[in-house]
Amino acid sequence: MTARHEWDWPPERTRIAELSFRFPARRKSGRGRFADGFFRVIKTCLKVAAGIILVSVMAGAIWIMVTAIKAWT
Repeated sequence: MTARHEWDWPPERTRIAELSFRFPARRKSGRGRFADGFFRVIKTCLKVAAGIILVSVMAGAIWIMVTAIKAWT
């Protein structure tokens, strides 16, 4: 048998691990979980919308620069 190191798996059971195993975390009610999922979807939609707006603004800026360069020459 080889010597155990601190990075060996599985880790030794600690007092905190025993307590967390004995008293699992409380689950949210159905409404709370629904609200979490709903707000996650809304947040994702806002991120997608922000990305689309950013791409549109960048495309508009490039179009303005190209138009200005064409007018300049």
